[in-house]
Amino acid sequence: MRIVPLFRRVVVVATGSGIGPCAPHVFAKRSTIQLLWSAPNVRETFGDKLVDSLLEASPNAVIYGQYIVL
Repeated sequence: MRIVPLFRRVVVVATGSGIGPCAPHVFAKRSTIQLLWSAPNVRETFGDKLVDSLLEASPNAVIYGQYIVL
């Protein structure tokens, strides 16, 4: 994740709490990031605030949960 700012476009794949080191890069918007995040029950586990913030920063993000696809 340290070299993300060196690229114009990046695909970030995170599972579960692996979103932690990825989220600041998504929020910084220094690169165009396509986010794919998979975790069980993302809203229940990580909270609406985080999920909504990620979707706001990366509207084309694919967030896949055990019972929910956003």
